[in-house]
Amino acid sequence: MAVAVFGSVSTGQAASTDPLDITHTVGTGESNICLCVGAHKFSDQAETISSVIWDPAGDNETLTENILQARTNLQTGMYSKAGVTTGTSETLRIDLSAEENCGGGVINFSGVDQTTPVSNATQENAASGNPNVTVTTNADADDMVMDTVVKQTGASVNLAADGSQTERWSMNQGNQGGGGSTEGGGSNPTEMDWTHSAAVDLGWIACGFLLNAAAAADTTISVPLETLALGEQTPTVGETDRKAASIPLETLALGEIAPTVVRSPTYTQTAFRVYNNDGTQI
Repeated sequence: MAVAVFGSVSTGQAASTDPLDITHTVGTGESNICLCVGAHKFSDQAETISSVIWDPAGDNETLTENILQARTNLQTGMYSKAGVTTGTSETLRIDLSAEENCGGGVINFSGVDQTTPVSNATQENAASGNPNVTVTTNADADDMVMDTVVKQTGASVNLAADGSQTERWSMNQGNQGGGGSTEGGGSNPTEMDWTHSAAVDLGWIACGFLLNAAAAADTTISVPLETLALGEQTPTVGETDRKAASIPLETLALGEIAPTVVRSPTYTQTAFRVYNNDGTQI
């Protein structure tokens, strides 16, 4: 089963706020769902992202903090929750330690392993240049990489994801910008790159993780041996199953043993016909 984005990506941002609430819908009709969030704290103040909560007025589910990184009071983090409530529009809340400029994006993924939905979370940061992060993968095209970045400049910043990625959001808040993107996990490692257009080049943070694909559903059909008559063929399922031999009883001579029927486990079935001296069957 391949990881896929479904439904709409929701984003929000605000100046001097706590909390930041984003209205988001996790649609129905998909399986193995995982909700993922990229959160940004903008400005050069000391406030921090404290938690991310799904449906605080109802289910009140706290998302797992997969990674949270700060640099010179910039901060960005990634959060996830498998098996969230579906079908209604709810609130995604980003809580901070105090009022601050912040923003974020919310993505629905289907086809995600529910035991280990996310792995290999990592981050990179620097004092200048373009945000980028390299994520270790399983080289499995069914997996997916997600990243989130934040960039500080001396003027309005326009962040753009590399063409190999699908940009999910890009936003500005004063002299800072934030973004999020996805890319298939078929290459190991997978590098996530962004560019910016600001003339004044200051610090940045980039975080990323791997979304692990759920195993394919088991389509094996089990048929009890006692339901199969002598000579009946076992059902064919996939390439690994084998058909049993079928030979009419009339072709067997007196006392001849019928051929073994191949099943798992293997059983041998034997058939006899007994005759009187005058040739009539007993």
